[in-house]
Amino acid sequence: MDGGLVELVDAWVDDKRARSRRGLSPASERAYRSDLAGLARRAADAHGRADPDPPDGDDAAGANAATNRQLARVTVADLTEDNLAAVASALVADCYAASTRARMLSAWRGLCRWLVRHGHLTSDPTLGFETPAAPSQLPVAFSDAELARILKAAATPDPDSTAAWPTRDIALVAVLAGAGLRASELTAMKIGDVGRDDAYRLRVTGKGGKQRVVPVAVEVLDAIDAYLTDRRARQLGGQASDQHLFVRTDGRRFNTQALDHLVDRWLAAAGVSIRPGEKAHAFRHSYALGQLDNGTTIAELQALLGHADISTTSIYLRLSGAGLHETARAAPITHLLRQHQPHPSPDGR
Repeated sequence: MDGGLVELVDAWVDDKRARSRRGLSPASERAYRSDLAGLARRAADAHGRADPDPPDGDDAAGANAATNRQLARVTVADLTEDNLAAVASALVADCYAASTRARMLSAWRGLCRWLVRHGHLTSDPTLGFETPAAPSQLPVAFSDAELARILKAAATPDPDSTAAWPTRDIALVAVLAGAGLRASELTAMKIGDVGRDDAYRLRVTGKGGKQRVVPVAVEVLDAIDAYLTDRRARQLGGQASDQHLFVRTDGRRFNTQALDHLVDRWLAAAGVSIRPGEKAHAFRHSYALGQLDNGTTIAELQALLGHADISTTSIYLRLSGAGLHETARAAPITHLLRQHQPHPSPDGR
C-alpha cells in the first residue's frame, strides 16, 4: 500500500500546524491522528486487511507507531462516501457517543478537504455527512459522600496491584478536586509549577499553551508535599523544578491513560458510577460548582478553569438553575484531605 495515508496525514498535520493562528499543540495533534487512525482501522478491517503485529511499549513512540500502523492500512482510494458511511454506521452500532463521532468526522473532513485542495482527491467524500448532534447534557459532579468515598479509595492500597501508591493518589485527587484541572493539564505539570512563596498556587498550562495561576488551599499543597517526600524515599524521578510532578511507580511520566485507569479503579472501589467519558473531568465539574457555592463569580470561575469563552463556564449556572446544584455540590476537599494528611503544611500551619 506504499505507506497508505501515513505521509499524507503527516503533511496535513504540518500544514495545519503552520496555518493555525495559535499553532497545534502536541495533545491536539495526537487527537487528530488518533481519530484518523480509528476510522482507518475500521475501514481496513471491513476490507479484510491484515493488521501487523503491534509494537512493544506504551510510550509516546509506541502510540505514534500504532497510529501509523492503522493509517498504513488504507489509501486515498479507500476514501469513498460508501466506505466512510459504513464506518460511521459501525460507530453508531457500537454506541459511540455523538460527541465522539462528531470529533472523528471533523478530523476526516479536515483531511479530505486538504486532499482535494492538493489534488489527491477529486471530490470530498464527507460533504454528504451531517455532524452528529449530541444531546444537551448538564455536567456531572460528585456529591459530598461520593467524593469522600473516592478519596478513601485512593488512600487505600489495592491488594491486587503491584503499582499501588496511596500518597501519590491522594495528591492526584487533591489537585483534581482542589484545583479543577483538566487531565492533560495535570499530567503536564512540573514540580516547579507548585508555588509556596507569597501564596499557595499552581501554575497551569492549558489549551493552546495558555498559562494561568490557580490558587489552592494549604491542604492541597500538603498532599503534594507528602507525595514528593514519598517519591524521594522511593528514589523515583528527579526533584528538579523542570521534572514532571506526577510519575508512575517505575518513575515514568504519568499520562492521561494512566490517570483514567486510576479513576476507574477509585470509582469502582467507591461504588460511584459516572457517565462514560466524564471520569477525571467530573472532578473539574465538582470544583467548579464548589467555587460557585463559595461565592466565586462566573467571570472569576472562567479564569480559574481556563475557558476561552464564558459561555462554556455558564453551563454551571444552568446546573444551578435546574435545581441540581446542591445535590451535585462539590464536597469541601480541604476538610476531607485533613483526614488523610497528618503532615504539617510548609509554613507549619
